Amino acid sequence: MRKAPKDLLDTTKLVTKYPELQGQLHGLEAIYGKIIFAWRLKAGLTQAELAKKANMDVQSIYRAEGGFVNLGTETYHKLFKVLK
Repeated sequence: MRKAPKDLLDTTKLVTKYPELQGQLHGLEAIYGKIIFAWRLKAGLTQAELAKKANMDVQSIYRAEGGFVNLGTETYHKLFKVLK
């Protein structure tokens, strides 16, 4: 069975299941943040506009773009879905 893309965004689950990936996934949140930031700018959206489209608060956008580690998979999934 093929995993849903949002499952691949959850580094905690991946490292729990595959501990050997710990070193390779370290800092992945920062990469997600750079992607979200770049795609948001390309779409011509402010953080507030993206937050409204993704049905979340601006603080979540700020944290996602900043590469904060404790964001849930669902947050990334929503943002990537809105940004296509």
